[in-house]
Amino acid sequence: MTKQKIKALEVLASDMVGDSKKPNLFFVSVKGVIITITRSFEIAYQEWQTLSYNNNQETSLEDRQTGTLATLQPKEDNSKQLEKIDDTHWMIRKGWICP
Repeated sequence: MTKQKIKALEVLASDMVGDSKKPNLFFVSVKGVIITITRSFEIAYQEWQTLSYNNNQETSLEDRQTGTLATLQPKEDNSKQLEKIDDTHWMIRKGWICP
């Protein structure tokens, strides 16, 4: 299933991700297409985990306060393999994310 970009969601994410403002919003994307926007970290994180586990495609979880929280992205060695980077637990312990 090909996900199509919705311009209003893309603009919202572009304007808000990492802007450090409140209320915090969480953005989940697949291959750069925003598919979920929510105020709930738990909902966004579950969505990202499910997408990252079930699909072999790039995904990301971002928010307003911090920016990128977790990704499934190409390895830096330019291989076609994807690597999962999930800093959410560390950010929660630091108090940067309030679940």
